[in-house]
Amino acid sequence: MVSLTDASAEYSSLDGSALEKTPQHLPYDAVSVAKGGYSHFMLKEIVEQPQATIATLRGRISFDPWDVSLDELELTDADIDSINRVIFVAMGTSFNAALVARQMMEQLSGLPSEAEIASEFRYRSPILDSKTLVVSIGQSGETADTLSAMEEASRKGARLITVCNSEGSQATRLAEGCIYLRAGPEIGVASTKTFTCSLEALYLLATYIGRRRGFLSARNWRMP
Repeated sequence: MVSLTDASAEYSSLDGSALEKTPQHLPYDAVSVAKGGYSHFMLKEIVEQPQATIATLRGRISFDPWDVSLDELELTDADIDSINRVIFVAMGTSFNAALVARQMMEQLSGLPSEAEIASEFRYRSPILDSKTLVVSIGQSGETADTLSAMEEASRKGARLITVCNSEGSQATRLAEGCIYLRAGPEIGVASTKTFTCSLEALYLLATYIGRRRGFLSARNWRMP
């Protein structure tokens, strides 16, 4: 619970115990959420795809030697070696990305993979354990069905990461690690640049896991 005044905000649990909260500063650029000279946001976001895709790759790709770095995941080689299955959960456009990611993960890491509609995931009592990696995909990080699927995965002891575009969102707080898309604000309902960047980030994830597991070598892997 939160008690708001003009000057402060005080937090407590339902039994009245005081809670301490650490403020989070989220980036905001007024220019990036304006249409500029475009007739609508969807057109603007289509045009922004080249810059967005570069932002997703920046600092995560090494070309000499060839490799992928995803230090933000904080998964050790032992953690990755213990994984025997990957499940992607998402809704809407992000689920389309999950369908592609399933194939990427199997081809690039050698791990059996599934793509699940998040709204159905928890209702079928999925069999999960610490050797299952659950990857949620989302633009806002606030989709209720995807959050519920993440909570179910966490409750059953699965490893949990998210591919997300929104810093500080609920999905990023639930997950053990996060691959940020860095696509910038997406105002249009039909995801354009975030879908493209999701495919990129998921390709990086599949390659990263494949490299750490020894399934991919620098000799048999090249960026498409």
